[in-house]
Amino acid sequence: MCNWGFFAVIACLRGDVRTWVCALGLLAAGTIAATGAAQTAPPNSAPAPSAGQQPQSLQSGYVLKVKTRLVSLDVVATDSHGNVVRDLKPEELQILAQHNEKQEIAQFEFIDRLGSASSSKTPTATESASKGVYSNQALFEHLTTPPTVLLMDALNSPMESQMQARIHMLRLLQTLPANTPVAVFLLGNTLRLVQGFTSNPAVLRAAIDRSINPTTIEQDPRDDTDSVENSDLDITDEGSLPGETVLVQSLEDFEKEHYASTMDVRVQGTLDTLTAIARFLSGVPGRKNLIWLSESFPFFIAPNTDTGNDTFAGIRNYGDRIEAAADALTDAQVAVYPLDLRGLQTPQLFTASQQVNAARGRPTQMGGQIRREQYAQILAQDTMNALANETGGKTCANTNDLSGCVQKALDNSSSYYELAFYPRDVKWNGEFQRIEVKTSRRGVKLIYRRGYFAVDGDMLAKVQKPEDRLYQACSDPLPSTAIGLAARPVPPPGSAQKYELAYLLSIGSGEVSVVQTGESREIRLQVATCDFGAKGDSFRFLTQTMTQKISEDAVKFRQSEGIPQIVLVKASPHTQRVRIAVLDEPTGLVGALDIPVPPEELEKAAAPPAVPLVRAAAIPVLEVPDKQTAQSQPKPMGALIFHGPSGESGTLDWNGDALIYQGDLDIEQSAPAFFSYAFGAKYQCQSGNLVSIDSAGSEPKLQVTFRNHDGKIAVVDLKGVEPQYSGDLPVNSEVKALFGRVWQLSHCVLK
Repeated sequence: MCNWGFFAVIACLRGDVRTWVCALGLLAAGTIAATGAAQTAPPNSAPAPSAGQQPQSLQSGYVLKVKTRLVSLDVVATDSHGNVVRDLKPEELQILAQHNEKQEIAQFEFIDRLGSASSSKTPTATESASKGVYSNQALFEHLTTPPTVLLMDALNSPMESQMQARIHMLRLLQTLPANTPVAVFLLGNTLRLVQGFTSNPAVLRAAIDRSINPTTIEQDPRDDTDSVENSDLDITDEGSLPGETVLVQSLEDFEKEHYASTMDVRVQGTLDTLTAIARFLSGVPGRKNLIWLSESFPFFIAPNTDTGNDTFAGIRNYGDRIEAAADALTDAQVAVYPLDLRGLQTPQLFTASQQVNAARGRPTQMGGQIRREQYAQILAQDTMNALANETGGKTCANTNDLSGCVQKALDNSSSYYELAFYPRDVKWNGEFQRIEVKTSRRGVKLIYRRGYFAVDGDMLAKVQKPEDRLYQACSDPLPSTAIGLAARPVPPPGSAQKYELAYLLSIGSGEVSVVQTGESREIRLQVATCDFGAKGDSFRFLTQTMTQKISEDAVKFRQSEGIPQIVLVKASPHTQRVRIAVLDEPTGLVGALDIPVPPEELEKAAAPPAVPLVRAAAIPVLEVPDKQTAQSQPKPMGALIFHGPSGESGTLDWNGDALIYQGDLDIEQSAPAFFSYAFGAKYQCQSGNLVSIDSAGSEPKLQVTFRNHDGKIAVVDLKGVEPQYSGDLPVNSEVKALFGRVWQLSHCVLK
């Protein structure tokens, strides 16, 4: 039974000319004060759905926390025959950081998917959406192999190589374990999700058939028969007119820069895609595989002494960008397995498709073209090796058994060791730090990430402004999953504007940090909403801040329930999809969720509210259905004054143009007083639920209505997962904090 402390409450009705004071007396009870999160919701929030309609909880297994400087490693250990070594002990492994300084292993665990697998079915996003709940968290349990992404790279691969990739991947499907979740992406001029995670071979086969895209890849000017170098303009000094040689050399320098610029576009598009996939997979626990089917791009473009006047025209070095993409992948525990689609083949100069161009070229240049092709392949494989080595994967090159390579990669990555350590004597300034893992057991080969960028949570949050990170989250081709989100559409409030959609959002608490400010604790989130039309290439961008004080008890409560929030999205007649993005300010982590908008939802949003707001009353009224008897009327009053034991006071006032709370009485004291006034005489906490004191009594309605002199109303609904506010009388943040405490009391969440 809930017993509340003694507080004097004075209800005041202030008329236009005089002020009346009505003593309500002492409200009985004990000493337990409410604690918990002050829930915030946007003005005009929609009522929460019933308990059976709430979004699924996002249970990450972690409490709210501040991110620590812990570096994690996935280590695959194999013997001389390529078999997984399953019995390594922590004392047989050693982690060395830069300058060969030994690091203490803080966490050690052997993950064996093969040994603990079962035949349980993996839920799909489509199945969750069919129940009216949209989530950015895929549920992968009891899998024989990690979740795997196939990235078919048409941006860096000619059509014939793409056809070879299709053949190899179709062959792979024949040997793929039955419960392996696979997603298929196609990289062309943009990234496209061809098929979300599924283990259905027929669906994957159809997706692979759709993963071919015509593409044109710019040639090195020295090998392009239409370039200046290989055209009639390429003349020698003998017999040339004055200035012609300089002109030709300038054109050749221009061609080198043009070729490098087109390569820049390919490189940036590819690395942006890899980074977007990392953010997309970051919320999936454990190791994930990315199979990158490509001919890749060179690690750098070397100086060209053969043509032009400027040897250094068009040179590039993509090493730093490659390392940054690799770091994003390793942070998300994504191992990259690049597959070189060239396999074992003769030089392209001797293929049928190149014979015509070769005949138009100069025979003396054929040797140089072959050397350049071989050198380009080496540089492209350098890029593949860098991404594989830095993420703990492995490159498959110079072989025609690509499907066999993938199968071996899946087998190896199904059983691995998870290690973690707190780096010693590291300056967290963003620089790259090398890692080496050694084992004392002979004959064991280790595959692991080779380093990390020394960026802590504070630095990550400062790299970009919150608005820029949220805008990036809406611009990304894939939603980020670093913060778990689930949402379902709910009816918009009666005061909603035309084409305004409402969603009940649940934010996974395990990825949200807590900030200590003096003796109080806060969570600091920012929410962005973006709506997309049919083309999906532009959106409207709106943000709101969500800062809440939170107690230790509320931390535990939110661990299982998530953090609820009503989100309103301003749509348009052409909206087909909305994306909701949530940013954790202290760490810079972002989660995003895509929700399709069917035409029928837009039609409802376009219609005016069925019941207009009532503005008939011209007298301030406080209506609490749970306090009134069947015969009583709402009590006329315009304010409630709460007095504390030491002379402090606080006022809940709705006489003016807003419902406000002001005064020096802490809401930890005024909230129990309001609860006792509104509900305490009829209800009590029993077995964690608010029940009627009278065995024949009804269930609590848990709703309060405030009406001011102008007939404007504010309705506070306490039935759902958080206080919901509707009506046309604005509610200030202090009032929301007060009713956040009252909500805790009415749901028997105690300290």
